[in-house]
Amino acid sequence: MLIAYYELLPQAYLLVPAHDPTTSELPLAWQLRCAMRSGKRAVWVDCRLLHTLSATAIRLLHACHRRLQRQQAQLVLCHVPARLAHSAALAELYLAPTYEEAAALQRAQAG
Repeated sequence: MLIAYYELLPQAYLLVPAHDPTTSELPLAWQLRCAMRSGKRAVWVDCRLLHTLSATAIRLLHACHRRLQRQQAQLVLCHVPARLAHSAALAELYLAPTYEEAAALQRAQAG
């Protein structure tokens, strides 16, 4: 998986992965680790460039989700394509169609 973009926003750490069959999941693992160490209350993963998620990527997202929950923070998947949003593998994760809804979810969790 290729990391197309990442940014430290005022309210979250934004990560935009893209599917690349020629690379491993190491870039995703590295960026999730950086995101978890950023001190932000949320990590937003924009999934609009993804057509599929490997089993390894799903395990990484779940591990990040659990660790952030222990830190009183959250992982939110944004712009998830419909074919991925209905996957049982993502059922326990927070999904938001837009960044605005991800921010609203973050405010609701904090309050």
